[in-house]
Amino acid sequence: MKVASLKGLLDACFLAKRIVDTLPELPQHMKPRHIHVLNVVRETQQQRGVCRVSDVSDSLSITMPSVTRIGYFNGYGKSIPVMIQGITSAFLIRIPVSIFMSRLPGASLLLVGLATPITTIYGILFFVVCFAWLRHKES
Repeated sequence: MKVASLKGLLDACFLAKRIVDTLPELPQHMKPRHIHVLNVVRETQQQRGVCRVSDVSDSLSITMPSVTRIGYFNGYGKSIPVMIQGITSAFLIRIPVSIFMSRLPGASLLLVGLATPITTIYGILFFVVCFAWLRHKES
């Protein structure tokens, strides 16, 4: 990379940081990613009249469960379960299952790839338990 190109890149980053610093503070429990989700919902509703979870996930290139977790638990002010599920699903489920499947006799890409739906099932069960626990705690 040429020095001039690098200087231009650094100047653009500095300018972007200054612009971000001038933005108003977000409401409590709201994160910048929520703004992206809200923008997609608004734009999709204006174009099609309706917005589905799949529209948001496709537009932001994230999974549908990620969209619903952002919406419910973070909107409820409970971001810790989302963080715990993300970490545990990757390090305690997806990676170990991938390694286990790859070491099976006759291992194939299909077997290793099964780690992803297994992790999704874990995520669904995790949030069902969290939801039930929050409901029980409220009553």
